[in-house]
Parts: sequence; structure tokens; C-alpha cells
Amino acid sequence: LYPPSSSSRFVIFDSNGKLVASAHAEHRQITPSPVWVEHDPLEILKNVKHTMGSCLRKAKINYSV
Repeated sequence: LYPPSSSSRFVIFDSNGKLVASAHAEHRQITPSPVWVEHDPLEILKNVKHTMGSCLRKAKINYSV
């Protein structure tokens, strides 16, 4: 899981380091002033859950929440 400043990204690799699945979701940039950026933590959490679920489905990995 990698949450950079503009999106959340989740990646699954196999034991040989080969890419199995990846997903990302953009999140809003809230700019209350020209020199600073804020993010909505609930939106980031939603994006993290979405990208994880998407990757696990693409990789056909069974999981339960």
C-alpha cells in the first residue's frame, strides 16, 4: 500500500517479484491556501479499502472483512 499525495495505490507481487495486480484511486486535493494542501482522511480510508479489494479480486485471492 502506498498513499502518495494525490492517490492511494495497492500492489500485489508474487513470490518471484512479478506484478500480480495493482489498483489506484485518486483523492481530492483541498487547498485552503495557495501554499498548502489538505486531504480528507475518510476519503483516503475509502480509497484504501477500494484499492485493496480491487487488487485482491484481480489476483483471485479470497478474503473476508
